[in-house]
Amino acid sequence: MNRIFRHYIKRHVRKYSSSNSCNNINNNHKCNNTIKYKQYGIISATAAFVYSFTSSLEDQNRYTIGNIINEDIEDMFQHGFTRLKDLKLNKSSTKICNNINLLKITNPDGKSISKNNDNNKSKTAPVEVTKGRFHLWLNTSYNQFLTRLTNEGHYNKNNNKSNAWKYIIHEIDRKLNPFVKEYFHHHGFVNSDQYVMTQLQLLISDPASEDQFFHVDNTACGLTFVIALDDIEMAKGPTELLYKSYLLHNSTGQFNFSKNIFINNKKKSTNDSSTKMVTYTPIHATLKEGEIFVFDSRTLHRGLGNISKEQRPVIIIRYDHVKYLPPGSGILWTMFLKRLGKYLRT
Repeated sequence: MNRIFRHYIKRHVRKYSSSNSCNNINNNHKCNNTIKYKQYGIISATAAFVYSFTSSLEDQNRYTIGNIINEDIEDMFQHGFTRLKDLKLNKSSTKICNNINLLKITNPDGKSISKNNDNNKSKTAPVEVTKGRFHLWLNTSYNQFLTRLTNEGHYNKNNNKSNAWKYIIHEIDRKLNPFVKEYFHHHGFVNSDQYVMTQLQLLISDPASEDQFFHVDNTACGLTFVIALDDIEMAKGPTELLYKSYLLHNSTGQFNFSKNIFINNKKKSTNDSSTKMVTYTPIHATLKEGEIFVFDSRTLHRGLGNISKEQRPVIIIRYDHVKYLPPGSGILWTMFLKRLGKYLRT
């Protein structure tokens, strides 16, 4: 519809700008087309503006479909997570982003180049945190890894069209900004616009990958966005979250131990009371290709194992406030949360 409208505008701009100029004016004769020309001049100027405006809108939505809507923000504040209802990547964008999956490049013997355990190459290869789960940071490390593969003859930079993914990320970042700003404002940060993108990575879960351990991305307020580059069913091992477990930490990262871990059940007939541990319902972020899922970074979560025969590729984008950068805890607290998540899961 937009293209048809723009074609109509362009055709009439050319028509009126060329056929309605008054060329036969002399001292004794007033051109009959003067009024008509002024009218068409206004139409032409308006049409040119609308054409320019619609062109800019098309450029701004080149890689994505839709925008952030109020319902997304409301769901986030109520549940601590949401699947964005309107904003998503289009098909061509997910294909472009899949092209940066360098894990698909293999040696003649069939072994993945990225899984080489050579110490000299480990600094430029994706990091395998848990078995079968590879994290490829889309920054200097990615460029170094790409250069390494090119130098070894595994990749041809001349055929590399993957730079388009940077424009995709830029467009997504621009559209997510109002959501992120509103999130930090809701949690009491006066300077709610003082946040940064702290993480941008491609995360690949190979077939037969194992479950991650429970963890948080930050003990203080922050947002983690998961962008599906393919359909993610249960078999592929989606992200599992413990519902409302973000309440275990306040907005600045302090732990609310007794409030959210244990509850007291007083018996009506006696003064005795029993204490039991709170349980948190697991939520599974199954997604369609191009969909975007977001959750509070304080949420206890993990990636499940991939029992399918296909990879599960996603892009992770994280935002944190400049005063409370991740991870917000040390190794001992990480180990504690690992065990806590296991016990709190129903």
